[in-house]
Formats: sequence, C-alpha cells, structure tokens
Amino acid sequence: MRTLHTRSTRGMSLVEVVIATAIASSMLLVAISLARSAGDATNSAHIRTTVFVRASKGADRLVKELQTASVIAEDENENGTLDTGEDSNSNSRLDADWSLADASASTSITFNKVESDWTWSGPIAYAIKNGNLVRTEDATDEIVCRNVNEFSVSRSGRQITLSIRSFAGDRKGREWSERAERTCYVRN
Repeated sequence: MRTLHTRSTRGMSLVEVVIATAIASSMLLVAISLARSAGDATNSAHIRTTVFVRASKGADRLVKELQTASVIAEDENENGTLDTGEDSNSNSRLDADWSLADASASTSITFNKVESDWTWSGPIAYAIKNGNLVRTEDATDEIVCRNVNEFSVSRSGRQITLSIRSFAGDRKGREWSERAERTCYVRN
C-alpha cells in the first residue's frame, strides 16, 4: 500500500516561509516601537516626579523654619532698636531680621526663628544662587534645592505663600519643570 502524503506533513513552501517571516518581523517591529515608547514615557515620568519631589522637599524645609519664625522676633515694641529686656539670647544684637513687608512679594526672604532654648536665631536667608535655592545662616551656604529657576515668597499679614519651580532635562534634551507651592503662618 502506498502512503498518502498530506500537505501538513511535507513542510512549508518557500513562499509561506517568506510571508511568515514578514509577518513576524512586522510584529517584532511594533513590539520594539511600543517598548521604546513605554521607556520614554517612564523616563519622563521619573524625571518629572524627581523634580517635583526635589521642589517639594525644599518648600517643606522652608515652611518648617517659617513656622517657628516671627515677623518682629526680639523687637517686642517694634521700634527697630534694641531696648532693655529684648536681647533674649544676650548677643547684644536686635534679632529682628524679617525682610518681607506685609502685602508684598519677593524672590528672597530673611528671618529669625525660635531656637530650641527659646532664644532667637541669627538671620536666616533663602535665595537663588547659581541656579540653586540656598539657605544662608552665619555666612554658611547650604543648597536646599538644586536646579531652581523660580523662587517667590509673598506675605499677607501672618500668611506666607511660597513657590519653588525646579527643572531637569531628559535624555532626549527635553526640559521638564515642576512647581511646589506652600502656605504657612508665622508668629506675631
């Protein structure tokens, strides 16, 4: 008896191989394109999140200090001079360095805060220097937030509103920026 060869047992023709290869290749190219696109989206999301967290940490740090700050500090009678009984930390200096007038805005701020021993600190300043938000106390600079292109502080009575905009670039040369805004209240 003779065996019948069916189409399924003899293999694929050259034409079928070429068509199957073309279909598989196009599916692979689509998969590669999707993977690249997902990678770019993930990278952008990572950069934006990093920038936002950086700006938020800087804003939170400033808010924490402002919450223990005072508009008048040691100057209890608000006359601008060191009077008897006002020098609580015995440094022979009127620690009243608040720089932001009521109903105003600025790109920097200087203030005094209450220390752990209930005396007033020396002047503490926040401002942008060389593209970074810098905290200065006792002539020592400390970078609070890197890559800052905008910093603003405004005051309405005891309410302080601050904004920090930080930026970073991705591997395709696009620049991303995020803003952190906070509102807090100061003493006096």
